[in-house]
Amino acid sequence: MKRISECLKIIEKSVKSVVFSILICGFLICSTPQTSFAYDNDTHFWLTYYLALKVGYTHTQATQIASANISVDFDSDTTPVLPNPQIRDLIRLNSHFSFVRLSYHALASKTDVKKLANPEVFYWWDPMKETDENIKGVAKDLVANRKNKFWTETLSDKRNPGFFLHYLQDMFSHRDFKSFVGHAGYSGVDFLASDRSKAHDMTSETLKYLYFFREAVLKKNAGVKNPDELRIEDFLSPNEIEEIKQTVESLCNVNDSKGIEPNGLVTEWSKLSHSQKMKKYNLPPNEFLRVLAEVRTHFVKRRVATS
Repeated sequence: MKRISECLKIIEKSVKSVVFSILICGFLICSTPQTSFAYDNDTHFWLTYYLALKVGYTHTQATQIASANISVDFDSDTTPVLPNPQIRDLIRLNSHFSFVRLSYHALASKTDVKKLANPEVFYWWDPMKETDENIKGVAKDLVANRKNKFWTETLSDKRNPGFFLHYLQDMFSHRDFKSFVGHAGYSGVDFLASDRSKAHDMTSETLKYLYFFREAVLKKNAGVKNPDELRIEDFLSPNEIEEIKQTVESLCNVNDSKGIEPNGLVTEWSKLSHSQKMKKYNLPPNEFLRVLAEVRTHFVKRRVATS
């Protein structure tokens, strides 16, 4: 519980609210540690709640938004680890997992990337972080297109913006990775402290979309600038901006990281032959599958240890 206590102290100190403590206690009672392959709970719930308050949402509204955000990782239909398939999905299980990750977790479909970038070698189970600039550019455009569609749907249907914010935040943590495997081959990707500059950029984007939704949807302000045209300086004071930066740094310090590091999955992948890597829709070789299971177990233990 050490990490939860530290996060609570940081945010409680920033918002100075007894109501916040009560709401968080209720959230913690209803939640249990689970594996997550995206920004961790310190972002999808704690930071999102705090940022929503900073741009003017009520405690109840902020909690609803943060809860919707974190629910994407916990809901059995949208979790990035083992999402529940429908009967029709069992025929192409890999495709189902890929669909969930590209739809909710900002991981471009490898099939779409191949179609547009036309890489000479295409490995479905490839766990490696992408280094080819052409492929990275194509994947980035695909993720951005999905973001724009997701945002349009959110505004049109007046949905809870927390679901969209989960995708928006994952765009930063999941950059340079693709479905199907995502970033299971690397440790530290899902921690704010692994890339503090990226964490601050993600925070600014979250603030802009939170502010726009409040102004355009809740307050029906037709004159508010689009999020991509906004600057946080347009609606926050220098002191507020500095306080937010310090809060993000404090959250980074609670769950410190040495950065993104390859794990056993990447090592095992490099040992496979070309023919083994070319098994597109089959399970990977037994040794690779064993290490994948070990990686998942490591994430579960890490989440329990830091909760």
